[in-house]
Amino acid sequence: MHLLLSLLATLVLTTNGAVSSPITHNTSQSSNGTTINLGYATYEGSTNGLGINEFLGMRYAAPPLVNLRFRAPRDPLNETSIVKADAHGSICMSVIQTFVPSNPSSEDCLFIDVYTPSTVSPESKLPVVLWIQGGAYTSKLPFLPNSQSQSVNDNNNNMIVVTFNFRVGPYGFLASEAIRHDGDLNVGLLDQQKAMQWVQKHISSFGGNPAHVVLMGTSSGGGDVLHHLAAYAGNPPHPFVGAIASSSYNTHILPVQDLEFQYQDLLHATNCTDLSCLRALPTSAFQAANTARPYPSPNSNPNSSPEIPIFTYAPCIDGTFFPQHPISLFQNGAFAHVPLLLGNTANEGTIFGLEANSSAQVRSLLRTNYPELTNGSLSRIEQLYPYDAASQNVHHTPYFASASAAYGEGFFTCPSLDIARLVSGSASSAPVWDYRYNVRDPANVAAGLGVPHTWEIDAVWGPGFAVNAYGSNSYAGADASIVPVVQGYWQSFVRGLNPNAWRAVGSPEWRRFGGDDWLVIQTNGTRMERRDESEMARCRFWDGITDGLNQ
Repeated sequence: MHLLLSLLATLVLTTNGAVSSPITHNTSQSSNGTTINLGYATYEGSTNGLGINEFLGMRYAAPPLVNLRFRAPRDPLNETSIVKADAHGSICMSVIQTFVPSNPSSEDCLFIDVYTPSTVSPESKLPVVLWIQGGAYTSKLPFLPNSQSQSVNDNNNNMIVVTFNFRVGPYGFLASEAIRHDGDLNVGLLDQQKAMQWVQKHISSFGGNPAHVVLMGTSSGGGDVLHHLAAYAGNPPHPFVGAIASSSYNTHILPVQDLEFQYQDLLHATNCTDLSCLRALPTSAFQAANTARPYPSPNSNPNSSPEIPIFTYAPCIDGTFFPQHPISLFQNGAFAHVPLLLGNTANEGTIFGLEANSSAQVRSLLRTNYPELTNGSLSRIEQLYPYDAASQNVHHTPYFASASAAYGEGFFTCPSLDIARLVSGSASSAPVWDYRYNVRDPANVAAGLGVPHTWEIDAVWGPGFAVNAYGSNSYAGADASIVPVVQGYWQSFVRGLNPNAWRAVGSPEWRRFGGDDWLVIQTNGTRMERRDESEMARCRFWDGITDGLNQ
């Protein structure tokens, strides 16, 4: 699981009403940074060594405590004096799991950060990228220092970066009819919507253009980007004009009744009998019961302890944010038709520690995480992902490669392909650009990881902001030349909703997705390529069981 901890470190980096019209507030310079009056509070930021103004730890919502636990975020409270905005706010509480380190965190965690060139004014109207962190709906880790500032600097001060915290685990995604009756479902997603609304109201004060906001996320954050495309069946207003979903995690989205067990388990663990008791618990008592629990499964062995899935919380079909299952909304064209850039690494599943010594253990691992898998589907998976003699590695068990390939394609790569086809093939033909990331860090390859989940994000933000469990980062060495190529494509999309306008000199044109083609991003070998037919066949299998998996 140390590999999963490494992965999680790389991932850090509402109401149902309409988005408010953009408003402008006065700005003034202070002796040690920029002071900005947002109406409800006046924040004093600072300027770092890169010439970037940082406004850290600003509140975008009220503390979600006590009676606001399990409720949509409320407007931030008024502050009566100038508030220093020179340090990140507390991160949100994570589910207690062995691979999640103990980090300073708080239930009072709804903070937002803005990184902007020091030369901007409210009239600058720079494009804005709103970054949604990953963490698989269970975890939050500390912010990586200076990565967002470096990205603004690398882009010649032509954009603004916004990052924020949102609730995860039971704080953000506990589902029950009791919560529907006296609270709100999917409050982690509603937090994200609240942050988008905050950007619409206030980003002009920082020199940003509220009419040009691009959502960007990785892993579950990439999945959330796709969720916001389908939110409220795609009905406007849309507080964004484009979307980037990297290595998106496409987990099962279940009806509330199928997740009721998590609520009942939490009541039992806290000796509570109802929702009001859960709300009254001190954070310390609630967090002590915030542990990972197995999914109920009719196929479990009653004579053995049930296995714990890798990730245990996810959004639910609530009838409002998701009036139907997200994939159904995409199939029906009920989504925001905006330009979309998405893609995956070559080996999405290797980072998750899926060690197996036999095909039977592979079946067990997959069913632990997705109890919906039938015996027939598992048998077909065994045929599609047999023992792989060519991929054996001394660091891993014999069926590690098979389990990792099945998990990576089934829950990352193939669902992303499905979304790309649905968006590009919709009536509006929203432009889509798809990629396969194949930058092979020598330490990753030697460790049997290939090109692991989210490996592209270190190049997006700039070298030094991802963690390699084996102590290497080739972006500072052999793969240094790929960094400006990646940043050129991503920054072009943020600025112009097309990855080609400001792409790096000498990099190929990234053609729009046409059904089975993508840009292979590779050091000294970036090119357009058609997908391998064998992979396409495997994706057709996963596409065929999407409904059964509730993806």
